[in-house]
Amino acid sequence: DSDTQIDGSVTTSAGTANAVQNYALGEGAGPNPVKPAITEVTDNAGNPGGGTAPVTNGGDTNDTTPTFKGTGTPGEVVTIKDGDKIVGSTTVNPDGSWNYTAPEQATGPHSYTASTPSGGTTAPFTLNVDTTPPTIAVTIDKTSIGSDEMAQLTFTLSEASSDFSNSDITVTGGKLGTLVQSSTNPLVYTAVFTPDGSAAAGTVR
Repeated sequence: DSDTQIDGSVTTSAGTANAVQNYALGEGAGPNPVKPAITEVTDNAGNPGGGTAPVTNGGDTNDTTPTFKGTGTPGEVVTIKDGDKIVGSTTVNPDGSWNYTAPEQATGPHSYTASTPSGGTTAPFTLNVDTTPPTIAVTIDKTSIGSDEMAQLTFTLSEASSDFSNSDITVTGGKLGTLVQSSTNPLVYTAVFTPDGSAAAGTVR
């Protein structure tokens, strides 16, 4: 078998010497091992339509059982670790891909790696599991306003948002001006409320 045998010969003035060395390959190692990689981590919890969403390296997720996808040498076992702790393992598919859904993970920061016997270990994929729902505190600079007055509302988010907008706010009894994010605190937004003159009390939620 050319994959498990090396033939060699040495010729000198005294004659020729031949040598044959047989060797066995480790299971799944093959002659060209592939360095493993974590190509994607997905969040499967609380997404629109019950779908999945990618988790960025260094990002946050509310999914305590994230799914890992990657590549490696076909047939080899991939071991996923969080720091020095083994999370679980799976086998690389014939096409070189693998995927693994982690069991329940604790809230807080994690640093995951994937390793195979022949390919070594990947660079860490870090994420933070955060299952605490975000909150918004709303304050107003006046306890009551007349129909010809305006009031400034302040919205303070419990965590940063990339898409907080007026469409997330329901207003009755008036209209709310455009939200303006604070230049010194990205968690704080302000907007001006103008009553519409109706008898109904204004509400913002």
